[in-house]
Amino acid sequence: EKQVRDSQDEIEIEILKNELENLRKESDKEIQALQIEIVVSKKELEAKDKLIDIAESKQKLLQDEARSKKSQDEAKTEALEQELEKLRRRDNESEIAEKMKAFELEMDVLRVQLVAKDEQIEVQQNELVYLRDKVEEDHVDEFN
Repeated sequence: EKQVRDSQDEIEIEILKNELENLRKESDKEIQALQIEIVVSKKELEAKDKLIDIAESKQKLLQDEARSKKSQDEAKTEALEQELEKLRRRDNESEIAEKMKAFELEMDVLRVQLVAKDEQIEVQQNELVYLRDKVEEDHVDEFN
């Protein structure tokens, strides 16, 4: 009877050992899966950070282009104002009046273009802020 109990105990011990080993294997697999998820998440975050860097670089280029165009427009406006001043000094009043109107209209167009460029820069800056907020929100969502 004791041998039978000892034998049953040994069998139960073997079964428990096997169950424990199976649990360890499952746990190891789950840990590996979580480690892979962590690596993938890190890579996704790195990719998103690179996209932000690209967007910021593009934004900077667009702003530099807009500033350059604005400077050119300001230089044209200054040249037109100087030309307008020269025209004012001339004697022929009818010719002066016609040229002044043309220059004033051209100056008005340049001023409108300058305002549009300023608004374009502001829109691009708002888009960049939105992208940053979106990526930060994605970071928070992924870690939650």
